[in-house]
Amino acid sequence: MKLLRSRTERIELRTQPEAKALLERAAQLRHLSLSAYLLETGLRRAAAEVRESETLYLHDVDRTMVYATMAEPPHPNEALTALWNNPNAQPVTLIPLPKDLICRPFDCGVLELNRFLRRDAFDNGQRHVGYTFVAVTKARELAGFFTVTNTSILAEVLPIPALRVGKLAVAQRYQQQGLGRWLLRQAVVMALQEAHDTGINALLVDVTDAAAQGFYRKYGFLPFQEHPLTMLLPIQTLRRL
Repeated sequence: MKLLRSRTERIELRTQPEAKALLERAAQLRHLSLSAYLLETGLRRAAAEVRESETLYLHDVDRTMVYATMAEPPHPNEALTALWNNPNAQPVTLIPLPKDLICRPFDCGVLELNRFLRRDAFDNGQRHVGYTFVAVTKARELAGFFTVTNTSILAEVLPIPALRVGKLAVAQRYQQQGLGRWLLRQAVVMALQEAHDTGINALLVDVTDAAAQGFYRKYGFLPFQEHPLTMLLPIQTLRRL
């Protein structure tokens, strides 16, 4: 594992003597030191749990919907076509979230999203858990952001690779000015590039409430019945833009 090559962080662990003896015995069977064994097995388990969390599992009605949508992708609707054909230039630049902007004021009206941007967004990128892109003004103000991560939809045996927009938010002072629409268009551009580079088949978005669901539904995103806060748009639909 690449993660085993460079060790700059320290983890301390306390346990019962019986547990330590069991771990030492397991390490001996693998011809590893106790610390190497704990690190290797811990990383393997962590990677598996991350993959599990990044997979969207579908059953019954949702599975049928996905297969039907992928087999016959809908044509872009009027709103999605307008989104693509009219970039609606904004006085901002989209960049990966830099560390020096973490503490800049940002308030989208949703406390959970505000906290995420300040506390978790940058660290997630450093850990390759997910990446945050921010819309920055010339004055280095944070006007909005969205997050992306690679994921997969498991409807049967073979997973369907997808790009997931987990969060998208606009600062209150920039709302109702087309910035949310502009950010969505940037995510669509990324999805098309990812489809070209790695072969993803869908763009997923996560929503927080009915209002957000209505925003994405306007552009043709389809909700899952089992996962109503997650919505899907086939890449083939985007390629027809």
